[in-house]
Amino acid sequence: MFLWMACTPSTEPLPCDTGDDCPASQRCQQRQCIARVRCSAANAALVCLPGESCVDGFCKTATVTPQDKCSVDQDCEQPKVCNTVSQTCVRCLRDDQCALGETCNLVNLCVPKASETTGEILPERDVTPETSGKCTSDFDCKDKPNQYCDLIEGACKVRTGMACQADKDCPSKQYCLNNACTLGWRSCTSDPFACEAEFECRNNLCYPKVCTTDDDCEPGRPCNQQFGLCQAGQDCTATGCPSDQVCNTTSKQCEAKPTDCTVNGCPSDQVCNSATKQCEPKQAGCTQDTDCTPPTGACYQGQCQACGTAFSCPSGQTCDSTTGRCKTTQTTCSKDSECTPPAGACFNTRCVSCASSSLDCTTLGKQCDLVSGRCVGGTCTDNTGCLSSQFCKSGGCVAKECDPATGLACAAGETCTNFECTGGAPRSCTQDADCKSTQFCKLGTCTIKECTTNSNCPSGQVCQDSRCIAQQAKTTCTSNTTCGSSGVCVGDDPNSSLGHCYRTCTTPDSQGSCLTGEVCVSVTASLTLCLPVGTKPAGATCGIVSNRCDIQNVCFFENDTDTSGTCYKRCTNVGTSTGCSASYTCEVIGVSKACVPPPTQGYLDTCGGITRRCQSSYICVRTSSVATSGSCYEPCNTNSDCKGIFTTCQPLQNGGGFCYF
Repeated sequence: MFLWMACTPSTEPLPCDTGDDCPASQRCQQRQCIARVRCSAANAALVCLPGESCVDGFCKTATVTPQDKCSVDQDCEQPKVCNTVSQTCVRCLRDDQCALGETCNLVNLCVPKASETTGEILPERDVTPETSGKCTSDFDCKDKPNQYCDLIEGACKVRTGMACQADKDCPSKQYCLNNACTLGWRSCTSDPFACEAEFECRNNLCYPKVCTTDDDCEPGRPCNQQFGLCQAGQDCTATGCPSDQVCNTTSKQCEAKPTDCTVNGCPSDQVCNSATKQCEPKQAGCTQDTDCTPPTGACYQGQCQACGTAFSCPSGQTCDSTTGRCKTTQTTCSKDSECTPPAGACFNTRCVSCASSSLDCTTLGKQCDLVSGRCVGGTCTDNTGCLSSQFCKSGGCVAKECDPATGLACAAGETCTNFECTGGAPRSCTQDADCKSTQFCKLGTCTIKECTTNSNCPSGQVCQDSRCIAQQAKTTCTSNTTCGSSGVCVGDDPNSSLGHCYRTCTTPDSQGSCLTGEVCVSVTASLTLCLPVGTKPAGATCGIVSNRCDIQNVCFFENDTDTSGTCYKRCTNVGTSTGCSASYTCEVIGVSKACVPPPTQGYLDTCGGITRRCQSSYICVRTSSVATSGSCYEPCNTNSDCKGIFTTCQPLQNGGGFCYF
């Protein structure tokens, strides 16, 4: 007689040393696996034991060491990743962070997947048959990519909030926002260049350039995984579209219905753009243009907006893209602000561009901005007096920290206000360029500048390196070593070693950090110094330091040993007579451009200085180090270039050579 006995599961608790020894639904207490208590953020203080916290719906013992604390994946040692909810380093958050054939369990460990032949589930998962359509572990959601089991609700949900630095770090249908993966695609409705490198703007959203699943494509377009391309779906002109979509008769594809805000209105925190018929974030209310800040400088329908985008200007007016306001179309002008870029400069009562007219910005001590066509630089009264990459602040042009029109954005937590970034935590730095225009780098932290020009400082002080310091008298020197690391010894007499120390500077043709009565001057191609402001006009006798030419002229010497020279007018159009007096042309002399008389010296004639320059087919060479002038010789590179009595190509210190004995 045979007896059949049914096998029943053992009810004895499993032994354990740590929670990792128990199934996912149990925990280790007094060296025995017992059922975990389900918890939530609201009841964790009541149901969890001391030293435990609520993790993934269960009370778990906190065993975090200092090195396991994290805020992003980079804080963890590989192959661990950061659980941004508990701020701890764990082995995994999702299956694709485990090896092939492994899955990520509820306690964030990589364990082998279920057997494909027997369907056996390993005990680490403690999986029970799914009932009533609810999940009991992440394994129940395995057929739903990037989803996990919410044990409180018993439902599979999309996993979000993973740490990221770019959209490519996130799963399909998610993008990186504030270093966390967020549901949806990045919008490119208002900025077609908003998509990152591996994405492209399609139907106003940033989709991957190469698809791997249908989720990487627009609705109704499947992914051809062999080629990584989103294929065209069915012809909607024949099949129709769902009720929430509309058929594009050109592409013959279903697209989301556009919302016409002029018909349907907008939410309370948005405003309708009548040009695009789309809802946009509402800006500050206004009653007149002066209430608004460029480039959204026009008050339209009670909101600060920009002409050309939100509305069109009436007949007889044009849109100023810099301010966003309409202005009367000018045939004549009296100031630059009446002209529209790129012909933004008012010259001889007409709107012109400094890039294509006889307007010479250097005669004004400024430079030509090719974007606006205006002469800019130095002091300013508004943004029109600065380069397009700058704005006017405290009477001076400084670099824009942010600009919505060009996509220049502030750091996270900061707000763009009139081209400046405000708010946010203090920035760390290694140099002034790491800081805002109103700050400088001090001991590794960006700090508010004490000054930008000498006028910001009290009487008797000057602005140096963004700090107000006492103005010092010039130090007499005989060499550069007397002047310290930021000074150079300069004197009027090149035959004497006696001079005064002048500080180096970085912004030529402006006062910048120079002392009162000084200006930053390009002495050579690699050296700029704070030298006394010049007053001498064209044709006047001038010196290296004293009796310097004014900003519209430059001082040239006939010989290196001369103690004085002559002022020549500055120019910009090299090789032409534009802006020069009769018989003079614009040429590059040293590091400057000036109007000079034409060269006159021929072969073997004496040469030197401005008035005795060699004609274009010769070069001026001094064959003796003590000579104050030279002679015009034929240039050469090899001996074969030389003819006549001079048959040898003698090399020159700065390259090339000349034909000599």
